[in-house]
Amino acid sequence: MYRKEEIRLPQFFYEFEELLHNLKAFSKETILFGDFNIDTLKDSTDKMKDESMLTAYEFHFRAHTSNTQDQNVSRSF
Repeated sequence: MYRKEEIRLPQFFYEFEELLHNLKAFSKETILFGDFNIDTLKDSTDKMKDESMLTAYEFHFRAHTSNTQDQNVSRSF
């Protein structure tokens, strides 16, 4: 799953929550990979909203960072 930077976060969060709801309702086990273009290395309201939505739908996530200059983060749920 990928969020292009031109897609505003409120729209993304709305659609992402619908996806999480449907996944929870129809699937017992789900693996979701994504790049949401949210800097998870810094505390922010966007990061907190993302993490609280995942927690609300009982998704557990891991952030994997690389040691490159741009601090890439890949996440698996």
